[in-house]
Amino acid sequence: MKPTSVFAYDSDHMPTEPLGFASGLPVRRHAFASGESVFHAGDRVSRFFYVSEGAVRLLRPLKSGERAVMQVANVGAWLAEASLFSSRYHCDALCIQPSVLVSVSKPELISRLASDGVQALALAQWMATQLRELRQLHEIVRVRGAKDRVTRWLEWKVDGQDGHFTLASTWSEVADELALTREALYRTLADLKCSAKLHVDGPKVTFERRSSSAGSQRGKPKTPALAATRARGSK
Repeated sequence: MKPTSVFAYDSDHMPTEPLGFASGLPVRRHAFASGESVFHAGDRVSRFFYVSEGAVRLLRPLKSGERAVMQVANVGAWLAEASLFSSRYHCDALCIQPSVLVSVSKPELISRLASDGVQALALAQWMATQLRELRQLHEIVRVRGAKDRVTRWLEWKVDGQDGHFTLASTWSEVADELALTREALYRTLADLKCSAKLHVDGPKVTFERRSSSAGSQRGKPKTPALAATRARGSK
């Protein structure tokens, strides 16, 4: 059933969000219901979208009829960054919860970047960050085994966060992001909870990282008695 559209926007006004390289440009604010599309593959690109509230999933249609998840844009993220330099969208953008997006005119943003080297550099830095994160995620997805893959993802999320982070999406969306079935992800999470390495309290996630010295201890005697036994056996 097609969702009832609540798409709306107000006339251009000055933004209140920290839009970085787009700061100072007139914006429009758009409201969407959960399940409603922001745009479809093949639509012309006229505006550049920023997620102010909610979350949007970017899906690329495949020849098989399925759709691959290319991005889950949460609060504070720009949506479909490659569209800034494309005439048409290559993906569908679907709101996965009630969402409010802010948009700027693509021609106005391009003009801004062409005339303002500081803002153009800010865009380049932001895109470099996006690329690093994408490469990191690609590396994680290539890890074999659900447990190792989820562990690597959790370690990535808590890196520099004092062992905890706030989950900005659902676990089902994490499963999509990691190319795992929901059953495999939930089974792995349950195992990690049982081992007391993982604690989940709503969106608050705490994870005990593996010791960096664990790998260096492999193959070494764990007790003096074991060391003595090995020493006697080597004589």
